[in-house]
Amino acid sequence: MNPAWGSKFTTNINLEMNYWPAQACNLAECFDPLVNMVTDLAESGGRVAKVHYGAKGWMLHHNTDICLATAPVNGPHVGTWPCGGAWRCPQLWEHYKFTEDREYLKRIYPVMKGAAQFFLDTLVVEPKHKWLVTCPSSSPENWPYYPNNSSFMDEIRRVNV
Repeated sequence: MNPAWGSKFTTNINLEMNYWPAQACNLAECFDPLVNMVTDLAESGGRVAKVHYGAKGWMLHHNTDICLATAPVNGPHVGTWPCGGAWRCPQLWEHYKFTEDREYLKRIYPVMKGAAQFFLDTLVVEPKHKWLVTCPSSSPENWPYYPNNSSFMDEIRRVNV
């Protein structure tokens, strides 16, 4: 009655990991549910991209569920991560590379293009290095520093503020 993570699909890696073996194990048909889900998420994510970010294309935050939620969930420290749509694209492309199915590519290309369009509309220039970065965004696995907060990644350099 109380499922782990509320039965949500974590989109930063866990959803992806569930489908890694599909192509390599010659089970490409097992990939179809993910393709269908991502295609549907592109539709709901398009509405969130427009309303939340004033952007074209589509996006997906850290979690989704059977209702295809794409808006932020679970609070700003993990929920504000609009990169889930883009993270789906390499896997969609890999499926094409395995199958070389041009009909599949025609179907999925608009989804991948929409994920890219979202970033064309939302990336901002980081002032010091002039990099294009996502904003707002946090990493669900790499929390920002504040006193008594532990991080998950060794690479985080703590800076005294």
